Amino acid sequence: AELLKLLGTGTDTATRIDRVKRFRRREYLGVAARDLLGETHMAGATRQLSTLADVVVHAVLGLLTEDLRVATGRDAVPGRFTVIGMGKLGAHELNYSSDIDLVLVYDADGNTDGDRACSNHEFFERLARSFVKLLTESTEFGSAYRVDLRLRPEGQHGPLVISADSALHYYDVVGRTWERQAFIKARPVAGDLEFGRELLGQ
Repeated sequence: AELLKLLGTGTDTATRIDRVKRFRRREYLGVAARDLLGETHMAGATRQLSTLADVVVHAVLGLLTEDLRVATGRDAVPGRFTVIGMGKLGAHELNYSSDIDLVLVYDADGNTDGDRACSNHEFFERLARSFVKLLTESTEFGSAYRVDLRLRPEGQHGPLVISADSALHYYDVVGRTWERQAFIKARPVAGDLEFGRELLGQ
């Protein structure tokens, strides 16, 4: 709620992203201070760090989704989109030096409408590239997070985003055992959380 209030008074996206990074740095230091003072235990600290990542990732995605919707002349995004947290983030076990493992999924292939029509995949690929860039690029307020997308289908050789049908087919037919096992800790952390839960069968 506090972060949304800060973002609501922003102007351009760059200014609001800087506010996200300042918020993240302040909360990160707060967790570390409570940890050092013995006011929280390790499990509590890792859960707080994971929750902070959820909030930051969700906020950045929301800002970029709105910007891209306006840029492409659409009244709404072309379908549902979810960010799946994997590894330590998915298990609420993020530590002070962790990167965040993410898998990005949209619900169905198709085409956008409007004067600047494109495929759904193209729309969400563009969103994903901007999303990762803003989370990882360093400014005077540092970077928000290091992002690892290698747990996605086909790893670093696969597309940044994938449709739900393609993802399910991959893990059912092509994916190796360890790739399926990685989803034991998976949970939706941003975007359409209900769609994420449907995808994971939760």
